[in-house]
Amino acid sequence: KSKSANSWNVPWGTIFTLALWKFWKDRNNMVFRQEDCNAQEAARFIHLQAIEIQEAFLTDHFTGRKIP
Repeated sequence: KSKSANSWNVPWGTIFTLALWKFWKDRNNMVFRQEDCNAQEAARFIHLQAIEIQEAFLTDHFTGRKIP
């Protein structure tokens, strides 16, 4: 079974963790700061952060090259 069954090729656990964190942060902003939250903005944030994290794990930080 694939651990990254999504078009971003990011492990499900990474997306799940980011989603929980983003939803918790947005919920707290609604409750304590009376800020509106936007589902599309949250999805975009999760998408971009998931890709950034995945790329960070696949990069040799000494040479800056992608790890095959």
